[in-house]
Amino acid sequence: MGKFRVDVKKGNEIIEVQLAGAYRLKPKVSALLSMGYKVKLVIPVQAILDTPSGTIHRNQASRIFRELAGLAEIFPSQGLEVLILYLREKRTWSKVKRGHKYFVPAGKFKRDTVPVEIINTISLKRGEDLLKLLKLPSEQFTSYQLAKINSFSRTTGSRACYVLRRAGVIKIMGKRRRAYVYAVASPQANSDKSRSPIFRRSSLGTLNLMIIC
Repeated sequence: MGKFRVDVKKGNEIIEVQLAGAYRLKPKVSALLSMGYKVKLVIPVQAILDTPSGTIHRNQASRIFRELAGLAEIFPSQGLEVLILYLREKRTWSKVKRGHKYFVPAGKFKRDTVPVEIINTISLKRGEDLLKLLKLPSEQFTSYQLAKINSFSRTTGSRACYVLRRAGVIKIMGKRRRAYVYAVASPQANSDKSRSPIFRRSSLGTLNLMIIC
């Protein structure tokens, strides 16, 4: 659209799929929103990985809030939806028949990882929707306390506070030594009804582009 290339255009809606580095899309998304388009930004994350040796469950909170921190300047915006896809992926090893001296020699094994199922989706349109990704302490808190209650790293806790503050969900109340103290900006924001489990099996079935369209 204009000078931008888009992944999918469906009527007045633009769909962009970004595996990593969502901050790079800020100029494009801002321009498309100013043109009157609705933009759906899809961020797939690996929640479960099936390997020949077993199944691995991954906590992708760090990855998700790293991507959201890069979008904090434009989220939330009218017409913008961030869709988090939690995927089940399968890792396979296959023997290379025709090798290449600069890639993988013949007779060796190469690793492939492919998505096989969408486990859950979380749609983020308003600031309050971010609470689907975590839970907030009942009283005033620091980023360390937020990280502890959600089993995040301290870095992820700080990123989460930054994203929530920029979205207007929490506000700074003061400082406790060198740490900022936060509180919920509105009483409704910390309602249990606003949260949904991250890993919840849905009836979406196998990966299909029609799901995000």
